[in-house]
Amino acid sequence: RNPRRRLGRSDRRTLATGGWVVAFGVGSGAVLTFAATRVAASMTSDGFPPPDPAVWAGAILLITAVAAAAHIGPARRVVRLDLTRTLHAD
Repeated sequence: RNPRRRLGRSDRRTLATGGWVVAFGVGSGAVLTFAATRVAASMTSDGFPPPDPAVWAGAILLITAVAAAAHIGPARRVVRLDLTRTLHAD
């Protein structure tokens, strides 16, 4: 059997962990960016209009797609890795 499964770690859980990290990073980044634009707008004399909601959505989707793509490749390699053979090779 797979040693990860013996330790209680499923393949699905291994992939989902990175998904939660991506979601937290994108969510917190969006909130902080939104707050920073509000602060910057209040500090300027003439102010500047907030970005269009479509721009926000597009940026969030793009960042999420890039982060998910960066996570999926290594996570799939880890899931396919034979941990027993790797540990015996060292």
